[in-house]
Amino acid sequence: MTCTSEQVRSVFARIASSSVTYPQGFLSTSSTSSSTSGSDAPAITVTTVAKQRDLERKQQRQFLRSFCVPSGLAQPAQPAQPAQPAAAVWSAPFPVDVSDMSLISVSPSGRRMLVVRKAAPKSLGPASAGAAAKAVQFLELWEADRMVYTVSSDGKHEAVFRPDDGIGAISWSNDESSILYLAEASQKLVSLWESSAPTTTTAKSGSASAATATATAASSLNKYELVEDWGEGYSGKGRPVPCIVEFPLAAESGVPSITVLDGCMRPIPGYGPLYTPADALLVQHAGSVTDLGDGRKFHGILVFVAYSEAGYNGRRLGLRFCNNRDAILAAVPIVTGAGAALDVGSVKLLHNRGFNARSPRFVPSTSSVVYLENDIGSAHNACSRMRSVKIPAFESADAWNAWQPANSLLVDAVHIPAGVAQWKDKQVPALDASSGQSLLDDPARGSWEALGFTGIWVNQLPERGLLAGGRYIVTDTAIGSTRHIVAIDTQSGAVIPLTVAARGLYRGQAAEEPLTEGSWQVLAVDATHNLILAAFSTPSLAPALWLTRIDPAQVGASFSSKWTCITADKPARVPVQVHMLRFVDNATSVPWEAVIVSAANESAEALAKRPLVSYPHGGPHSVFPLECTPSFTAFTELGYNLVLVNYRGSVGYGQSSINTLLGAIGRMDVDDVHLATRTALARGFGDASKVIAFGGSHGGFLSIHMTGQFPDVYKVCAIRNPVVSLPLMVANTDIADWCFSESGVARVYNPAHQDDDMVVEAAVKFAGADPKSLFELSAQSAELMLKASPIYHVDAIKAPTLVVLGASDRRVPPSQGTGLYFALKARGVPSKLLSYPENGHGIADVEAECDFFVHSLAWIQQHLTK
Repeated sequence: MTCTSEQVRSVFARIASSSVTYPQGFLSTSSTSSSTSGSDAPAITVTTVAKQRDLERKQQRQFLRSFCVPSGLAQPAQPAQPAQPAAAVWSAPFPVDVSDMSLISVSPSGRRMLVVRKAAPKSLGPASAGAAAKAVQFLELWEADRMVYTVSSDGKHEAVFRPDDGIGAISWSNDESSILYLAEASQKLVSLWESSAPTTTTAKSGSASAATATATAASSLNKYELVEDWGEGYSGKGRPVPCIVEFPLAAESGVPSITVLDGCMRPIPGYGPLYTPADALLVQHAGSVTDLGDGRKFHGILVFVAYSEAGYNGRRLGLRFCNNRDAILAAVPIVTGAGAALDVGSVKLLHNRGFNARSPRFVPSTSSVVYLENDIGSAHNACSRMRSVKIPAFESADAWNAWQPANSLLVDAVHIPAGVAQWKDKQVPALDASSGQSLLDDPARGSWEALGFTGIWVNQLPERGLLAGGRYIVTDTAIGSTRHIVAIDTQSGAVIPLTVAARGLYRGQAAEEPLTEGSWQVLAVDATHNLILAAFSTPSLAPALWLTRIDPAQVGASFSSKWTCITADKPARVPVQVHMLRFVDNATSVPWEAVIVSAANESAEALAKRPLVSYPHGGPHSVFPLECTPSFTAFTELGYNLVLVNYRGSVGYGQSSINTLLGAIGRMDVDDVHLATRTALARGFGDASKVIAFGGSHGGFLSIHMTGQFPDVYKVCAIRNPVVSLPLMVANTDIADWCFSESGVARVYNPAHQDDDMVVEAAVKFAGADPKSLFELSAQSAELMLKASPIYHVDAIKAPTLVVLGASDRRVPPSQGTGLYFALKARGVPSKLLSYPENGHGIADVEAECDFFVHSLAWIQQHLTK
């Protein structure tokens, strides 16, 4: 159907503004029994952070929702017992807006809450990428019904990092009086004209020897000199430091204070003079002495993840979504106070050199830290391993220095999922034998049943993910096009699925319903009461909060969990349907999938007449999960079918899937997208004369390839921040390594440091290539990259093309899209370019997101009807 721009705007506004997501949640239990359930078990308090688009104000609103759940509502599944009607869940009548809070953390006991609140910058100055880091923030401690303390970060540090996929940490002490976090170091920018003798402004603590190591980095900087940061999402943020805020347990016992632990960032032998912490936690053993006398306080063992500031061959690369960076995991005892000597013990490296170690989580029951590990170099977002290392209690500096850490492997990377071997009797040729692909002709089979465990596919483990007193650590992970929750045994490494064959219980109902395949996200885990809070959605089920209580004695391979929906009597149903296409490469046994999303309750004849949007994801090592997405819902309501292509190289299908795409972009992924599109058309999910190429980032790269390599199939194109020419991208992207590894110029690299004798290894296609020049273009490497790029096929493109750019994109420079626009314009191809200021790679600003969708639909409709 053809809609006006106003109709498109109205549909998208209704769908997008009503969509609520739950990025964060906390659990606590009361000490009193639950009267509503008649049980002596404590009632459960659920606190969640929710987000919703405010289209009138053109911003994301953030608010808190609170629920009180009777203990009887979250009991372990008992298959032999009939389900009972769900008791009422009490919730606060209205959410509380907390949009001015940049960070919220509830203490493990649930009795205290830390809030980092935004404040107006002291001096706005000229607009720049780093302006946001100059704002003053206030750290507040809330308890019961009031704010107990507030302390300003002014003069101590710049913006606090919110824990996410790259940089940030929050770690509470055992008594909940101290909180460890990461913040950008204070640095004064001056010109040589203004001052020839810059002075240090960052507050120091610790010995002179410790301060000396960081004096250069913490001192004033020439405001006109290039200061490298950590790329997309971290513009203007280049030197995080660990900090501890101390809140007295009794208000009359003192005032809160902030200590910047820059003195702890001492050189590690063989690693380099400076490194940047990206994650940290405090390890406090039970019974450890904290008061050392003379005003000194022992806080515990600081376990931290850090990246070398030297970067790769002198160049820093972006951290976000890149688990292939050289990252160390180290530990050091922390002491603060008057005259404290922070050098109470040496910095200990907790793992073998040459790997990416990250996301440490302390298991008190075994005094161990579990963490994730990846190889350095090659593909971003590879399959992770899980390892464990024991941390001894600190007794003395001599004992600490004598300790030699030893780690052990818990979960290895999965290369080919075990379930693929079961496909052989279910396979049929995929359209034609020349594709080399087979299709699993069993669409009713679930992802876990079809694939099995595919590996650990997360950049960070849940902040508090321990279950059964620390016996298990819980996380969600990609299983093909779905996300499931698994429990990993912290002693044996056994992996147990917790959401396969899950059953849902809705409020006010006695009957349980099977929960269809979708995407689960762990929000909080209570290790004492074995509770898990998660968000769950499917393309046809709106996001909602679900709660379960796990009986550790029942956990096993055939475990079936019972989940209770607590956000509503029943989550809203979305009028879409999903059809799965599962492929396997005959030569390599690498599986991949495509998800067809279309309107529900539509006749086969009507579906076959709809336009088909061919939509590959970005990355390329990413995935389209089965979840409720406003833009997908809007597409189907406005008369379109979508085929979401999780081509070879997507996460969630084993490491071999990742490896097989390296050196094959522009060919293998293009073939998969085209095969999925043709299969969807052959099965009646679209009109072959109305096929649209649509995608962002690497998905935009593929969409241009589709219009260039198959110009008679793809009639119109709309792309966001596309990769267009790899050789022209090398100098300006924050992931230069991506261009070399994905094109096949360099499959593997390791960083070289002048202060150690690490052997640099590189598998390069050109004999005699110098590994130190991996990020420098030669004529041969530029030619190889160019042939993999969509611009190579620009002369064949006929499809009218809309190019949408985030003007502040650090990952794919806007010049990539601009170059394509002018190339198409010069060839007489209808084209249009939109550029959204202050938007990065994701175009996440509410107004820009909405405008992009409306513009895209208007562009598509304009050129499909010609």
